[in-house]
Amino acid sequence: AVDLVLSCQPDVVCLNEILGSIHREKIKERFRRAGYIGFAWGAAERRQKSLDIGTILITKYKSEPIFFTIPYYDHIGGGGGACALYLPEENITIIGFHLGLRRKLRESQLTHLARFIKTQKELNRQVIAMGDCNTSFKDFSKRVLFTELKLQDVTLKSFPNNWLKIIPSIEKKLDHILVDEVYNITDKKTLSGKSDHLLLYCQVAKKPI
Repeated sequence: AVDLVLSCQPDVVCLNEILGSIHREKIKERFRRAGYIGFAWGAAERRQKSLDIGTILITKYKSEPIFFTIPYYDHIGGGGGACALYLPEENITIIGFHLGLRRKLRESQLTHLARFIKTQKELNRQVIAMGDCNTSFKDFSKRVLFTELKLQDVTLKSFPNNWLKIIPSIEKKLDHILVDEVYNITDKKTLSGKSDHLLLYCQVAKKPI
């Protein structure tokens, strides 16, 4: 997965379902060697330390970690971490998250996410949020806060990856990049690697003033 991401040379990366005790430092070192300098990590808070599954944000830009978390259930499927970075030179807050499988939990997690995005926008910062949502955008669009926050959805069918595609009709749009309205989305695509999800990639450009 790391090789696939590096082949795209993105400015910002969000990786979900990372085993912190095993892979986090190795992944950070790989990206450091490729010129990335900013990192944030957020693991789901669970009693079982062996389940330190988390989300990592990585960027080429100078950045400052911001504390951000969401509610979790204490078992697999209860969410996989959240974190945030502020890029002062770009005035952008980047958010990474992995939502849970159950709808009731996701609703609570989305509420926390929306409130955090609102606080960042009240600081006159642009926002880009991304991660495995375990749901389509239909759930998002029902939330008034997301409508008010005017985020654009970048999504494509990303699950399951090719080696799991037994019945094409079950392909779902579970991964999303939520982009502030001040940006134009100039490209989006998926790429296949060694994961149960496809890699979701997009390019954005600031809209002319």
